[in-house]
This record gives sequence, C-alpha cells and structure tokens, in this order.
Amino acid sequence: MREQAFNEVLEYRPHLYRLICRWGADREVAEDLLSSVVERYVHRRQAGPVEKVPAYLRAMAKNAFLDHERGRLRETLVGEPQLLDHLLAHERSADDIVADYFAAQELMLKISSLSPRTRDVIRLLSEGLPVAQVARRLGMTEETARKHRSRAKEQLRKLYDYSTRTTPDRSRT
Repeated sequence: MREQAFNEVLEYRPHLYRLICRWGADREVAEDLLSSVVERYVHRRQAGPVEKVPAYLRAMAKNAFLDHERGRLRETLVGEPQLLDHLLAHERSADDIVADYFAAQELMLKISSLSPRTRDVIRLLSEGLPVAQVARRLGMTEETARKHRSRAKEQLRKLYDYSTRTTPDRSRT
C-alpha cells in the first residue's frame, strides 16, 4: 500500500512541482511542500483508495502551499511590518475577485460547448499535464491531442469574438 502511494505521487510529482512554483514558491520551498504532500498522501492512502488521485494530490499541494503562506503571514505580522505593507499592497479588490469569478464562469460555459474529447484534452492540459501525458491518458497520439488543443483555442477565440489576426491592419491608417 505504501509503495503504491509513493508511485502515485511520483507520477504526478513534476506536475505538482510546477504548480507550486507557479503559485509563487521558490525551488527549496516547493521541494519541502512536496515532501509534506508525500507524507500526507501516504498516510491518507493507508485509510483506503483515493478515487481521483490527480485532483486529490493537487488539493493537497494547494493546502500545503496555503499553510506555508499562512505561516509566512504570521511571521510577517509578528516580525517585519514592512513585509505586511508589501502583502497588503498586492491584495486584490472585491471587484477584481467578482470580475474574475464571472470571467471564469463564462469560460467554463464556453468550454462546455466544445466536443467531449476536446474538453477532456483541455481539462488535462489545464491541470498542467504535458501533451504527451494527456495523449497517453486519453488513448490518442500527441498530434491528435495538439489538434484538439488548437481547435479549442480557435473555437474559444470565435466565442470570445477575437480575431485570429495577430498583426494590426495597416491599410486603415
């Protein structure tokens, strides 16, 4: 059971590492947080199987990162007031949070209009998996996975009414 849990974490370790770094942790902190995730996951797996391993590990990584950030905030509140000013300066307004929520809801609705296979590719890519791993999981070639990704981008651009042109039209000036 323990070995199986370690193998499950090993499979998703690069993805979790990239996520933690994307959230703002440096390499050393990311390694420490991953160690914590491994310990917690192995302990959890002893209680029984986990249904959706990638989602569960991602949630564990996020919780470990948030715990780390809370600890840093506590240290800031106790020790260095100038760091608190820096943190508060980067807080988002309620309007920004609400706007992001509605933008995410709109994106989810637009993604739901894509074909099921394309949605699966986009979902796995959004979890940070490389195209090769997405293709293996879905039983398709890498080229097919890339085509689904390209189609999704094209269809979403149309749904958002973005032009596929990347350079401005100079003939109007």
